[in-house]
Amino acid sequence: MGWSISGLLGSGLVMGLLLLVQQDNPSPSYGAQCSGGSGEICGPTVASGVFKTSGPIVSIRETGRVITGLAISSTVGPCVLIKSGTDISIQGNQIGPCGIDSTNLPSQGVMVNGGHGVNVYDNYIHIDTSASACCDSHDGIEYDGVGGGTIQGNIICYGESNIELQGPASRDITIRGNFLCNPQGPFPRGQNIQVWPKAGVSNNLTVTDNYAFSCIREPGGGIPCPANPIYPLAEVQEDSINIGHSDGVLVTGNYVAGGHSASGCGILVDEAANNVRISGNTLSDTGQCGIGIASGTGHKVIGNDVLNTKPVTGAGNTAIYVWNQYPSWPCGPVEISSNIADEKRPDGNSGFWDGGGCKAVTGTGNLYGSSLSRAISSPPAIPPSPKNCVAV
Repeated sequence: MGWSISGLLGSGLVMGLLLLVQQDNPSPSYGAQCSGGSGEICGPTVASGVFKTSGPIVSIRETGRVITGLAISSTVGPCVLIKSGTDISIQGNQIGPCGIDSTNLPSQGVMVNGGHGVNVYDNYIHIDTSASACCDSHDGIEYDGVGGGTIQGNIICYGESNIELQGPASRDITIRGNFLCNPQGPFPRGQNIQVWPKAGVSNNLTVTDNYAFSCIREPGGGIPCPANPIYPLAEVQEDSINIGHSDGVLVTGNYVAGGHSASGCGILVDEAANNVRISGNTLSDTGQCGIGIASGTGHKVIGNDVLNTKPVTGAGNTAIYVWNQYPSWPCGPVEISSNIADEKRPDGNSGFWDGGGCKAVTGTGNLYGSSLSRAISSPPAIPPSPKNCVAV
């Protein structure tokens, strides 16, 4: 039997599981729509139909361990801590609550420190605790110095950042087909996905087919949360996807919706990132910027669809920009080609802006200012690409 919910399917944004996040005694039964309106539920197979209750799990220098079928929580420390593991799989679990609220003590959902071949598949991660200050004590998943691994098919909401590649640089990591919602920060965190190593350069990374969604509960500049189900926490998003201090990153096929930071973007290539390809993504109402190039060389922004109709007061409000914000790092060349991009401004609209400092900026076949009333594609299933999907 897989994960199950009853009578809470509905549209692509409707997730019955979110109703359960802040209950005093969360039910051990979570689920998510798997294939757009088909009535299937995505989740792990558990022979007994019951997730076994577990305290925090610590794995040190293990090889080949599989952690599955558990409802994992902690009152101190991360829910799952993997140190220097090889060929480890964390799959089909319910993870959370984790750690201590309103502190900077380690309280991650899944914390991976070193190791090779560490994979996180098809989990529901909700740490349900908040950070008192930045940075990275309360991330949903954090990888530090990991060599090889896949994060796929998870549902992760309300983390400081939902997925964070931090610490020593990681390499050969794929982040695929996850549903991520309403990161909490505080600034400068608040990403659905961020790559920002403290040491070294992360390389050979793929961020593909994810659905990153952020909504607000009170009237304002962002996307309103749906009335049903209730999202208990509004987004405190900076950038939805942020790439820094990296080389060789593919960001493709993602659906990015929401955000209303006056300094944030849907996808931002940030400090000291090089050779980032952003292609085939759909961005909808991501705040004052759809796609931003702020630093680095060898970037390509190709074939994306950006439509932002909710300008942020006092912000730049442009669909795509190139602007060197880190003069100590080189910027350019950058190619911008075959994009459809529109952003509403208080005084009109802006599809593209070149703020200077990046040479050369080239491109062909872009369509800017086509129509702010045009339709954008529908969001994907939740999660978009699970590793395993079970109909129940």
